[in-house]
Amino acid sequence: MEMEEDQRIFLDALVKHGTLLAARRETGVTRRKYQGWMVDDPGFSQRIDEARRDFGEGLEGLALERVRNPDRSHGSDVLLIGLLNANLPHK
Repeated sequence: MEMEEDQRIFLDALVKHGTLLAARRETGVTRRKYQGWMVDDPGFSQRIDEARRDFGEGLEGLALERVRNPDRSHGSDVLLIGLLNANLPHK
């Protein structure tokens, strides 16, 4: 049960940060532990993909907010477009 909870916390961090490195740093999950989960838990890879899609959809929400409220925009639109292309290439 501990592994499932650790994975859930890790996946939440991945949705929040968008990168494996940032999620590992926040949660203290080592590269070895992450790789073990990928090998030992067939469903974990699918949950990683879902977390990455959730992150991409969060970026999409940010982009839509900028379109709706351009005066409140902060940050680089070009970088946001690059992240959207990287995380939601099918769109």
